[in-house]
Amino acid sequence: MYLNMDILAEELEKVFIVLAASYMQPDKLQELELNGAAILSSDSSESNLVYIAEARRLPVRWKKTMHMSLIIAGPVDQDYFAHVNVNYICVDDARFANVMNTVLLVFEKYNIFDDKLKQLIIQGASPDALCSYIAEFVNNPLVVFDSALRLQFISANASSLLNWERDAVSGLYVLPTEFINQLSFAYTDAVEDALDNAVLLRDDRLSFNMICTMNGKNTYIITIFEINTRLTKGMLEIVNYANTYLLIIFETSLQKKIISDGLIPFITSMLEGTKFSTEEMENHLNSVGWKPSDTCCCIVLNTLKGKHNVNFINTFCLKLENLFTSCVAFPYHEWSVAIVNLDKSNCDVYDIPHIIAVLLRDGLLNAGISFKYWNFDTMPIYYQQACNAYEFGRMYNPENWCYIFEEYALYYFMHYGSSRIPPRHLCHPALVQLYRYDQDNDTQLLPTLELYIKNNCNAVLTANALFIHRNTFYQRLNRILEIVKLDLGNENVRLYLHLSSRLIDMYYYELNNDNTLQ
Repeated sequence: MYLNMDILAEELEKVFIVLAASYMQPDKLQELELNGAAILSSDSSESNLVYIAEARRLPVRWKKTMHMSLIIAGPVDQDYFAHVNVNYICVDDARFANVMNTVLLVFEKYNIFDDKLKQLIIQGASPDALCSYIAEFVNNPLVVFDSALRLQFISANASSLLNWERDAVSGLYVLPTEFINQLSFAYTDAVEDALDNAVLLRDDRLSFNMICTMNGKNTYIITIFEINTRLTKGMLEIVNYANTYLLIIFETSLQKKIISDGLIPFITSMLEGTKFSTEEMENHLNSVGWKPSDTCCCIVLNTLKGKHNVNFINTFCLKLENLFTSCVAFPYHEWSVAIVNLDKSNCDVYDIPHIIAVLLRDGLLNAGISFKYWNFDTMPIYYQQACNAYEFGRMYNPENWCYIFEEYALYYFMHYGSSRIPPRHLCHPALVQLYRYDQDNDTQLLPTLELYIKNNCNAVLTANALFIHRNTFYQRLNRILEIVKLDLGNENVRLYLHLSSRLIDMYYYELNNDNTLQ
């Protein structure tokens, strides 16, 4: 977060007496963004730094016009900087070290605030968590409402400020009509102390002084009431900055709710055996911004429904959704099930164990993860894969937290063969991905890998069989390993690839009459 001289002046006034302060013209104040502090030196100044100097060490006169932000330890004459472009604050303490340390602590405080906001966004925290943190930082009651005036968040110390009304349709509290009228009048007349998205309102028509972001453009509006701490230009800057993060997290939360509300009944019906037409499938997925061809995967977790109440399980599913940009999670029988859209979440199936690790550890849970798939119609099969991954993971590696079906497919073959899952959905995902890549790019990577496995990973025999130079073969192999993650030194991986290759041979006719191997 960039600071400005308003914020620095207000923070310094908490420790020192500010003797004098001179700023740029108000219309240029917004351009003054400070991201660090430096000792005044003879070097050319940078406009995004604030310089600190002792009054007794300042030059007798300024030799050139400079664009500088300066904090001075000790008083100087009011007209000292009258003829240069310098923004300055003078403090009464002449000890340089005291002023310097205080300024550095101010920058540290706001850097921590900025980092926390970003962490909450990255971690997919709830809107309530972000709002609570902002309210704590500004030390004043905070309310967030939407364009329909319905309350989306209200801090505990704001609940008694107004006589909140209740919306008959949604059941949510709404801003009182009288308050809205007062706010509209005050907002219309407010021309002072305004930034891009926030306005500081001091008006006799209002019950409280406040900062508000009601600019007519944003879906969600912040209101800060002046109760505990005086509202200032510096706080206006903070709210204006935090507003961007608040809009991101509320809109993301709304999108996730739309996805959950739209997909959960649809997915549950599919798991119960309902078949949807291609058009119905597209309509359901398009309504939440998904496509039938998006790359997805399924996660199942045993949340021990007999030991946990409904609220725990629903909260757990919400936390699971928040770990991904695009995901829907819901309870189903003894499981908590999650369908992750890997394309929209911009993650790989191999990243999932790391993403959910903390959630699993905190809940003392285990998870099964399916192959990734490219046709949403096959989702029930991959749900079964995830359940089988959990089954064999718990059987053969009970000390682990997370089990990917790819690592237990051979165990599945040995126990069930292809009696439960169609053979084409048991092929190693690497071969499926290479098949799709060959179809899209007119290459021969899948046949190359199959022949390499058949020849016991002998590069010379494979290159000769393909009638290509050995260097050309290695180039192909390197390209294959860039596209898919394979440990060809593992004999189980090679065996699984060989079995999958035979399955592909069995379904060769089907593959040539369908552009996607599902």
